Amino acid sequence: MWSSTGSRSSWTAGPIDTSRAIAAELEPGSRVSYRDGTINLRYVLIHLVEETGRHAGHLDLLRELTDGRTGE
Repeated sequence: MWSSTGSRSSWTAGPIDTSRAIAAELEPGSRVSYRDGTINLRYVLIHLVEETGRHAGHLDLLRELTDGRTGE
């Protein structure tokens, strides 16, 4: 099911490499323009973790509706 250690699927390699390149250029406290203000890398990373958790929860609910199994 999962790839062996160290290997990446081709569909994840591009976005991961792009994210790493962008993050490498920014200091964690540096600010960049965004919409009507500025944000820092910390804000972006926290937002990504929050959104990933939210969408994973949505998928978990759909799975529970599909197969009836619930988590502990």
